[in-house]
Amino acid sequence: MEKKILTNIPEGERDLRIIVWENIERFRKQKGVSVESFCEANAFPIRTYKRNLENNGASVSFPTIQKFAKYLGVNTISLFEYWSQ
Repeated sequence: MEKKILTNIPEGERDLRIIVWENIERFRKQKGVSVESFCEANAFPIRTYKRNLENNGASVSFPTIQKFAKYLGVNTISLFEYWSQ
């Protein structure tokens, strides 16, 4: 169950932060890369990565999202796409 994050999200839409982190996790697993390897390759703190997953996402800068997408071998926009569970 998603935690409710207080934002001005239009009714019927999901929080983009949650969607982005779900997609990062999905593509990371598809690529067969551990959290540790992913974080090391992207100079991203492991504790922050794990905290973002546990807390249903957190804001991440666009350049960081682009860096993650490049590493994962996907278009940046695919990290914003909603995939029903």
